Amino acid sequence: MEEVIYTIISLAFLVLILFVIPSRIVKLRISRIIKALILFTYLYILLSVFINSCYFLAPKKNVIKKENYVSVKALFATNRKTTNEPTLKFTNERDSLKYGITYISIPNDHKIGEIESPVWWKFEFKEDPEKHITVLSKKIVTKDQFFNYESSNYSQKLLLFVHGYNVSFEEAAKRTGQMTYDMNFEGIPIFFSWPSKGLTATYTHDAENIEYSIKHITQFLNQTLSNYPKHEIFIIAHSMGTRGLTKSLINIYSENEEYKKRITHVFLAAPDIDAQIFKENIAPKIISENGKFTLYSSSKDKALIASKEVNGFPRAGDSGKGLVVMEGIETVDASNINTGFLSHSYFGDSRSVISDIDQIIDHRLPADDRFGLEAVILENQKYWKFRK
Repeated sequence: MEEVIYTIISLAFLVLILFVIPSRIVKLRISRIIKALILFTYLYILLSVFINSCYFLAPKKNVIKKENYVSVKALFATNRKTTNEPTLKFTNERDSLKYGITYISIPNDHKIGEIESPVWWKFEFKEDPEKHITVLSKKIVTKDQFFNYESSNYSQKLLLFVHGYNVSFEEAAKRTGQMTYDMNFEGIPIFFSWPSKGLTATYTHDAENIEYSIKHITQFLNQTLSNYPKHEIFIIAHSMGTRGLTKSLINIYSENEEYKKRITHVFLAAPDIDAQIFKENIAPKIISENGKFTLYSSSKDKALIASKEVNGFPRAGDSGKGLVVMEGIETVDASNINTGFLSHSYFGDSRSVISDIDQIIDHRLPADDRFGLEAVILENQKYWKFRK
């Protein structure tokens, strides 16, 4: 009986928005031009709501439905050392390159941009997949098993995430699952986890380990490009992870210039790289003529402000005086985005930034055509910023 009542109410509401309201607008005693503008605006809003509803309600190819949560499957590569006591764990010590598969839970009441975790004031002291984003399982597989992964049920797209400083393996997995779900990404999600200690006070340790990891990231990029020749490849690197990625790109491009055409788009989020070194020594070696790079920066990024103090020079992810604006890179200032105390993980915490990344992955839209951005001219060069 409740289903019948719900159906009747839904049909009545549909008739109201599709027929009654437009007919009332038509009958308004105003000029035809104003009437047409009102009707056009109403229909535009209606269409936007419909498109967004389809986007968020569409079945996601990367997820397995459970009763109160979904499970996202992701692949991973890592050069972290492992232990098996009592279960498989990834440490912050260095090791050789290995491959695996993991499943990440996304609760049904998940909010875009959030990584739901237990909170003590709710008396939550243990992760629950029905309430929190959790790593359900993880396993090591052989290289052949990894690259023979059955991808026929997915679109011909691949998304690789390289995390930054102060990130554990589990945190990298959760971020990959969350972004895959939030963007409704239908391709193959992969993350590379290098041996960050996952502690705020171990910046110099992480800086050494990302340098050590360059050879493994380079190796994995070469393997990925070789084994997925028909896939569109998107890469998101964050913070200190951009050091490893950019230097690895230089390595693979120096070996094979054709690889520049193979990588569809690269996102550098809050890059913790010396801004001058990036502009003079890195960018000229990796950017291509058709603008395949987006750089997100912010003047409110407290982690990069601290990095500047430690390293002595402005960072490429700081939109202050060292703002990176150059040909071949679309720079987007995210200073208007407020995502927490450090404002460093806005690439995955902010609905606006997630949407911006998605517009590139799904529709290849340049910054001038993406919703939510406005152009700024600086010394005859253009960059963009998120609207307030």
